[in-house]
Amino acid sequence: MDTAPLFLNRYGKPFTETAFNSMSQRARIAGGFDEAHQFHFHDLKAKAVSDSPNEIDAMNRGGHLDMRTTRRVYRRKPTEIVPLPRVSKKAS
Repeated sequence: MDTAPLFLNRYGKPFTETAFNSMSQRARIAGGFDEAHQFHFHDLKAKAVSDSPNEIDAMNRGGHLDMRTTRRVYRRKPTEIVPLPRVSKKAS
């Protein structure tokens, strides 16, 4: 099942590249995104890997054998968020 297509047409066949690109472009336009907002299918992988809860899960989702690839290319979010100190409005 590792090689099964992810998106199928109404006849149960995999979309051709042209058909998939047309479908995704129509969806992008229907969603209100203009030409300046280009999305590509590979952006879905980057989003899924970047949103992974930990590095091992990210590496597995990305299908990488080397954690360095996952860290360098896909881990785009900070691992720990440090809040800024509050500034009093009276100080200004």
